[in-house]
Amino acid sequence: MKRSLAALSLFVLSCSAPPASRPARPTDLASTPARPLAAAKSLPTAKPLPTAKSLPTAKPLPTATPLQHADALAELDARITAVLARAEAQPTGWLVRGQLADLYLTRARLSGDYNDYASAETQIDRAFAIAGDDAGPYFTRVALNFTLHRLDRVAADLDRIEQFAIHRDTDRRALAVQRADLAFQRGDYPAAAIGLEQALASDADITNLARLALYRWKTGELLNAEHLYHQALAKLPPGSGEPSAWLHLQLGLMDLERGRLDDALAHYNDGAAELAGYWLIDEHIAEILTLQGNTDAALAAYADIIRRTGNPEFMDAVASIHLAAGRPAEARVWIDRAGQIYEAQLERFPEAAYGHALAHFLEFGSDPARVVQLAENNHRTRPNAEAKISLARAYLKAGRQGDARDAIAGALATPWRSADLFAAAAEVYAAASDPASTATAAKHREQALAMNPHALD
Repeated sequence: MKRSLAALSLFVLSCSAPPASRPARPTDLASTPARPLAAAKSLPTAKPLPTAKSLPTAKPLPTATPLQHADALAELDARITAVLARAEAQPTGWLVRGQLADLYLTRARLSGDYNDYASAETQIDRAFAIAGDDAGPYFTRVALNFTLHRLDRVAADLDRIEQFAIHRDTDRRALAVQRADLAFQRGDYPAAAIGLEQALASDADITNLARLALYRWKTGELLNAEHLYHQALAKLPPGSGEPSAWLHLQLGLMDLERGRLDDALAHYNDGAAELAGYWLIDEHIAEILTLQGNTDAALAAYADIIRRTGNPEFMDAVASIHLAAGRPAEARVWIDRAGQIYEAQLERFPEAAYGHALAHFLEFGSDPARVVQLAENNHRTRPNAEAKISLARAYLKAGRQGDARDAIAGALATPWRSADLFAAAAEVYAAASDPASTATAAKHREQALAMNPHALD
């Protein structure tokens, strides 16, 4: 469970605001497709998983047929094709390439495919090659680099934007809230809180409600966070698709972090009723099935999700199920397959892959030095509380107890509050044998269990 929660929180942190119902600003297109990820050579052939018959069906909306994820992707692909044709017809226009980049970013969010991020980056690069440094899709590039955890590039672009003559209030507000997001990712929580509260005070839209909700959630104000998410949902019409599905997912994740599995599943089903077949919701349903002991149904669900996405995190989930069931040989096939994909991702988009790959190597890796290297790189990229938690666990795996204590102390000194934080602190202090450390470990175990009765499972 710890691996899964850590991995999903990386996604949540990179997507602090819900997707817009349509692109919020113009972007660009590109005719050259991104180079696909190098295929991992000689991947072992995994034993086929059960079919996905056991995947629970989401309850339908009472008044409408839910939007299908495949249909949403098909509609988006049609828009990409149309805008691509316009871009080819306007070789000196950068705005249209910015529009295409936005569409690829939307597709990446729906597909989870790194190739879509690469396509977005290609179009952004082309736009700036046409526009020069004094113009171009700056906010689109900021959005891409936020998602890929390239925070230094985000900061540089925000500084450039600030140097321009910004006349529109909407642009000034966008710049301010992006700086608040940057502060959150860098672990500057006081600055993030001020910026996010000011953003909501100036415009109580869905995005700003969700941004502040995430901050409240991660700093332990769960009831406040729930209220903000429900306010955001109330602003969306029934059948709005991805935005509603995303908000229901957040509510489910909060319940999951509190050990409320049935409540979490109910929220996921509500999300699936808005966007049926969305892999991100389906994989969290599979996680609940695993935690509830329904591993046959979970394996069936993961088989279908892996077929659709090729995502190594779900291969890790399958490996964990096999290990828990005493099937190490079957687990090893999936561990090796996932590891090769992570290595390819680390080569292509290192900042984005550090945290996800780290979760894999923390659980399954045999080289503590490699785990520490990934954790330090991840923390250097995003020095927030969550990265400090992972860094502490990496140091502990390498036997560096003093460094582990320093890292977890840094996380505990922030406003961040989660069962996983206290569980990690308990692990770190329990590694020492002195009475004071033993007492501190016991205190943190109690804190973890108070937030989530299953935190130490």
